[in-house]
Amino acid sequence: MTLLEAMSYGIPCISSDCMSGPRDMIKPGLNGELYTPGAIDDFVGHLNRVISGEVKYQHDIIPGTIERFYDVLYFKNFNNAIFSKLQK
Repeated sequence: MTLLEAMSYGIPCISSDCMSGPRDMIKPGLNGELYTPGAIDDFVGHLNRVISGEVKYQHDIIPGTIERFYDVLYFKNFNNAIFSKLQK
């Protein structure tokens, strides 16, 4: 949830591509970056590119990249998934 909260304010995130789901939230180059778990050099490289300004993000569009996680849409999609399974 911390990643989503940061992105809701237009802050790009750098995260390891672990099994807990960052890949579902982070779209590399658009709202952040992913690196292989344990690949500290990759993490440092992403961080340095952001700090140096080599990589620039459009902070105003980052919140829109996570709209599907907002409560209203999330619960609507969740309900639709449940009802579609019940109808089968």
